[in-house]
Amino acid sequence: MPDESLPNDVSRRTFLRGATIGGAAVALADFLSPSAACAGKMPPKGVNYRTSPNGTQRCDKCALWQSPNACKLVAGPIAPAGWCVLFKKK
Repeated sequence: MPDESLPNDVSRRTFLRGATIGGAAVALADFLSPSAACAGKMPPKGVNYRTSPNGTQRCDKCALWQSPNACKLVAGPIAPAGWCVLFKKK
């Protein structure tokens, strides 16, 4: 027995509005997930990271270095003797 209080069909405009809001909600939930917080850091390849120094420039002498093996801006384990294009002297 159909429920008389519910509409029989949904307009295209209502459907598209609901789909847009639902899609935005899913995207926002994905963006705010814990893994997305880590994604705020750049991938090593994106900053030309390497595990060897560039002359006297090395990660452990950079203002972005976080002991023992991390960087404030680059994701993943970082070698103290490494280097990337974001190097900023302490």
